Amino acid sequence: MSVGRLRPCPENRHERRLTVLILLVLCLLSAACSHEDGGRAALPGSSQLKASSSEDRFSPVTLGGGADGDLSRFVGKKIGILTGSSYENVLRKQLPGSVPEYFNSFTDQTAAVKAGKIAGFLVDEPIARDIMNNTSGVTYIRKILRADGYAFAFPKDQTALCEEVNASIAELEAGGELRRIDARWFGTDEAAKVLPDLSLEGGNGVIRLAITSNGPPFVYLKNGRLVGYDIDLVMRIADKLRKRLEIAELDFGAIIPSLMSGRSDMAASCITITEERAKSVLFSTPYYRGGVVMVVAGRPAAGTSDLWSRLKESFRRTFLVEDRYKLVLQGLGVTVTISVLSAVIGTLLGFGVCLCRRASSLWASVPSRGFIRAVQGTPIVVILMILYYIVFGDVDISGILVAVVGFSINFAAYVSEMMRTGIEAVDRGQHEAAAALGFNRLQVFTRITFPQAARHVLPVFKGEFVSMVKMTSVVGYIAIQDLTKMSDLIRSRTYEAFFPLIATALIYFAVAYALTHLLTLAEARINPKRRKRMVKGVVLS
Repeated sequence: MSVGRLRPCPENRHERRLTVLILLVLCLLSAACSHEDGGRAALPGSSQLKASSSEDRFSPVTLGGGADGDLSRFVGKKIGILTGSSYENVLRKQLPGSVPEYFNSFTDQTAAVKAGKIAGFLVDEPIARDIMNNTSGVTYIRKILRADGYAFAFPKDQTALCEEVNASIAELEAGGELRRIDARWFGTDEAAKVLPDLSLEGGNGVIRLAITSNGPPFVYLKNGRLVGYDIDLVMRIADKLRKRLEIAELDFGAIIPSLMSGRSDMAASCITITEERAKSVLFSTPYYRGGVVMVVAGRPAAGTSDLWSRLKESFRRTFLVEDRYKLVLQGLGVTVTISVLSAVIGTLLGFGVCLCRRASSLWASVPSRGFIRAVQGTPIVVILMILYYIVFGDVDISGILVAVVGFSINFAAYVSEMMRTGIEAVDRGQHEAAAALGFNRLQVFTRITFPQAARHVLPVFKGEFVSMVKMTSVVGYIAIQDLTKMSDLIRSRTYEAFFPLIATALIYFAVAYALTHLLTLAEARINPKRRKRMVKGVVLS
C-alpha cells in the first residue's frame, strides 16, 4: 500500500530539534561512506535481500586495479583518511602502526597520492573504480579490507516509507533491474550512463531525497544534472510508488540533520549500514554490497610532458567538458547574490543594533550586547545550520534566503561595533556646538556625526565585507550550490586540484576587488580630502 508523505508528530518535534542541535554543536556527523564498524541493521518487519543474490553482484574477482594485495609495505607509512569517517578503524586493524593523515575529500587525497605526500588512502571500492576511470597515475589494491553494505536512510518515523522502499528494492532485485543498473553506472561506457525517462508525477505524495553529489558513480553532476546509480534507483522506486521526487543536494555532514529535522524523507549517496547509525535512523535493505580498498600511486599514463599541453588539457576538462563553465557561472551568481543582499540587510540591521547598544535604556542596550556576543562567538556554519534545520525546519524555504538571513545577522553584529566605534570617535564638543547653533538631534547625527563616523568605519567595513564574501563558501551545508560548491563538484569529476582551485581563487579575488572598489568610490565621496570641490564654478582637486 502506498502512502503519502509522513509529517513529524507534534509531540516529537521538540525532542527532534533538541537532538539535531546536539548533533550540530558536538559535530558528531560522519562522512559519506564507511563510517563506524558494525553489522547490518535489521528493520522490524522488513525482509533482507538474499545474501546469495547480493554477493553475486559483488565479488573480489570482478575488481580491477592491477595492484597486488600485499599491504605489509604500507606499515608505518602515511595513509589518507577521510575526516569524520571510520576508515581509521579499518586502518588500525589492517595496518597497525600506519599514520593516518586526514583529508576532507577523495579528490584531495588523490592529489596527495600523486604528489607522494601519502602512500595511499582508504576508499569504498566503487568510488576507487571511478577515480581510476577519471584520472591517471593511481590504482587500487585488490584486497577488500572490510566488506560493507550500502542502503537508504530514513527518519525514525518514516517506517511506512522504508517498508515500501524495501519492497521496491526486492522487486527490482528479483526482476534483474539492479544488475542492469550496476552494469550501466559501474561500467566504462559513458554513453550508457543516462537516467530513465520517467515523469515521476504520481499522486501518492512526494519523496524528499537528501544526497551529496561528490560520490561518483553513486551520485554526481553531469551536464548540469544530478545522475548516478543512487539517482537511477530512487527514480525507479519513486515511479513504482507513484510518488513525486524532490532532491536536495547537501554536504554529507548536513544529511543526518536534514533527516532528523524532517526536511528530508530519505537519504542516499553510498551510505554504509552500521549499528551505530541505526540508533538514529532507519535503514533500507542493502541495495549494493561493496568494501573498503586502498588507492595507491600507479604508473602515470603515457603522454606528453609538455607543460603547456597539460595546462590546456586541464583547462578543457575543468571548464569545457560537459559545459562545466556554466556551473561556475551559476555558482558565481549565487555567491554574489548572497554577498550583496547580506551586506545591505546586515548594514541596516547593524545600524539598528548600534543605536540600541548606545541607548541609555538597559532594556535596549543589554539585549543588543548579548546579541553581539552570541553571534561573534558562534561559527557562521553553525548559525546557518541552526537556522535551516531548526528555526526554519518546518518551513519550506529556499536555502539562499536562509543564507541571506544568517549572513545578515552575522554581518550586523560586526557592523554594529564598527559603527559604535566610529560614532564615539567624533568629538562630543562638535555635538554641543551644533546644538548651540540650533540643530536638533537628528540634524546633528545626519550632518555632523554620521559623515565623520563613516570615514572611520568604511576602511574596516571593506575588510569585513571581503571576509563575508569568502565565508559564503560554507553555504553548501544548507543545500546551496555556490561558487566553492561548484568547484568541488568539478574536482570530484576531474580529480584535479590545480585548475578548479586556482580558478575559484581568482574569481573570488575578482568579485571581492570589484565590490570593494565600489566601496572605495563611496569612501572617496564622503572624504572631503579626496572629494573634488566646486568653488564659484572652478573645480579644485
